[in-house]
Amino acid sequence: MLNNIYLLISIEFQDSLAVKLVETLRNDVSVEKNSNSFYEHFSLLVVFLLGIIIGYVLSKMLSSKKSNDFKKKKQDILSKDVDFNNLITSAFESKELFNKLKKKCHPDIFIGNDILVEKANVIFQDLSKNKNNFKELKAIEIKINSDLYNIE
Repeated sequence: MLNNIYLLISIEFQDSLAVKLVETLRNDVSVEKNSNSFYEHFSLLVVFLLGIIIGYVLSKMLSSKKSNDFKKKKQDILSKDVDFNNLITSAFESKELFNKLKKKCHPDIFIGNDILVEKANVIFQDLSKNKNNFKELKAIEIKINSDLYNIE
């Protein structure tokens, strides 16, 4: 906008003095723009560096917390004994047994007998939690037979 005003002044007066005034004003404006751009670039650089520093500090804080949680979980897992027979059997046979047991103890089968419905609900929830653990499914099968069907 300033350039347009300067141009109008120089055209209007066609005077060498006016032209020199316009050129001087243009040079002053360009110097001010360059000095402002330096401070703008410098402030952007400072903000960028502060962002990097804050990000670094936050990442260190979070990584130390995660590593402590990971170490605790690793120690918990390593402290437990692993039953590899159950692990392998569960991988291949737990799905069949789960499907058989869920049909046998579903609470809808016992509608009309509130006591058996409550027992079936508890057993069915336990069954759902352990659907990939063959050893637990076998224990639940015994519980189903004794609690719901009175089979010893």
